[in-house]
Parts: sequence; C-alpha cells; structure tokens
Amino acid sequence: MKHLDLFRRFGLRTTIAPSLQGVGPSRPGWFRALPLAASFILLTAPLRGEFAYVANVKSNTVSAYSVGSNGALTPVPGSPFATGHDPMSVTVVPTGWFAYVVNINDSTISAFSIGSNGALTPVPGSPLATGITPDSVTVDPSGSFVYIANLGQPFANGSVSAFTIGSNGALTSVSGSPFPAGPGSVSVAVSPTGFAYVVNSSNGNVSAYSIGSNGALTPVSGSPLRSGCNWRDRCRARGKAFLTEMHFCF
Repeated sequence: MKHLDLFRRFGLRTTIAPSLQGVGPSRPGWFRALPLAASFILLTAPLRGEFAYVANVKSNTVSAYSVGSNGALTPVPGSPFATGHDPMSVTVVPTGWFAYVVNINDSTISAFSIGSNGALTPVPGSPLATGITPDSVTVDPSGSFVYIANLGQPFANGSVSAFTIGSNGALTSVSGSPFPAGPGSVSVAVSPTGFAYVVNSSNGNVSAYSIGSNGALTPVSGSPLRSGCNWRDRCRARGKAFLTEMHFCF
C-alpha cells in the first residue's frame, strides 16, 4: 500500500491504495476552519478510464479530472459538480460506477453515478440524511455497503451510518443505522475480511465491528481499543484505519 503525502502541507492526507479510499483533513477537533479541499480519491477501475475526484469544502462541489498517461489532470465535462453543504470526504465503489460524498454541515451524503467520461450524475434519492456531522465515507471491498463516520455533537458520542448500495447506486439505510461509536468519530475503513474500524478522536481509541450479511455492525470483543492519545493530549487518533495500518498521531 503506497502513501503519497503530497498534500500534507495543506492539512490533507491522501492515500492512493487498492481500497480507493481517500482520507480527509487533519485537525485537532471539528472547530478549526476547514481547508478548501478536504478529500482526494483516485479511481483506477478495470476497463474504465482513470479519474480523480476532489471534495471542495467551501465551494460545495466535487471536482472531477481525467488522468493522462503522464499523470496530468484534465477537468471532465461539467466539473465541478454540486454537492451538499461543506463536502468532507469522497469515495468510489470498486467497480468505478458510483461515487459518494459526505457533507458535514447539512449531515447528508450525495450519491452519483459515474459516466464513461468521469462526469457525475446524482442518483435517485440523493442526497440522503446521515448521522450528525459526517466526516468520512468508505465503501466495503465488495461494493455492497457504504459506511460513514459521524462526528456527532461536540463532547458527545459519534456514530457510524450504514447503507446498502442499489443496482443504480441509490442508497438504503441499513436496519439499526446509525450505530454507536466513540466521541469525535473522524474516520472509517473496512477490511476485506468483513470488519469495520472507526477512529474516535476525542478519546483516542478505535471502535471495531463485525459486518453482518445485511451490512449491520456489531462491536467485536474488546472494542474500543485504546490508541494511546487523544486531542486533549495535543495528540489525536486521526487518519485511515485499514487492516493493521492505522495513522494515529502526527
């Protein structure tokens, strides 16, 4: 898994990996001013063109680019595309057919189909309500479920929203969603073996869940796991939790 930290100076951490999951901005809470671009993802789906997507917080849009053979980016027709209020994170299903963007200030998720040229078209029912202040979104490796880490109210527990993905990209809330998490849930990732992990920034731990056949989450034994620090210690659990790789303090 290769990590490109080209955007760190701008308060961003970008991961280009087989999971296709980008990670949002690093910040010691959700009270700090948001950067202009919160999340970046590179789509390299088989038999489809390569495209890059960027969630633009203050412009309430997502930019789409085609990736040239030399790595140069070219805006696709119609880019940027409208989202909800303050989009924070963007993800793409493994097949490359659909993209999802969470909007932190209106607590929604925008769902799009991806055209052959990389252009985005809202799917039926988009946007949908999530938990309170969604900060991170990911898709499981099978492309069946969407998971969202919701910060929640300040000094209160966060949550994880779960949705099933329809054949047209439309989302349906999983029974029992949103599922409880720790305070300040800032990042979510899913392993190929059927487990989900959520980083809780306010108390510096990681919640672990098994994923049911319907996408529902059940805490695993021993969850949450202490990461060793929190933002009150001027150090916080933040970043991508994927398998044994977790970025906590930096």
